Amino acid sequence: PFSSAVLVVTEEDIPSAAPINIFGIGNQNIIVLLWAPPLLLEQNGVIIKYEISYFGATVDGTKYHVLSYAASAIISGLHEGETYFIKVRAYTSEGPGPYSNIVTVNTIESPPSATPT
Repeated sequence: PFSSAVLVVTEEDIPSAAPINIFGIGNQNIIVLLWAPPLLLEQNGVIIKYEISYFGATVDGTKYHVLSYAASAIISGLHEGETYFIKVRAYTSEGPGPYSNIVTVNTIESPPSATPT
């Protein structure tokens, strides 16, 4: 004879892997960033938010952190013609998981204004 089914629920843990498939595209002073959450077996609970860490190659070296509650973000207030280094990590209620590998995204420079001839 079989016994009755038992439902076992475990506590959440921090994600054991980083977000994947990170992609960004920049214009003059904004970067649009998209990614996929860690694989389901590596989430270890419900992903509640993401942290994006970034810094510019030639700016003063300050690292910035922004939060997103979706698998995308718009980073604004950036410098034109700059290379930015960006990484993302996911959070459960237990805290943050590891950061992703760094991706680089470039903002573009405004076209030169036309000079009268």
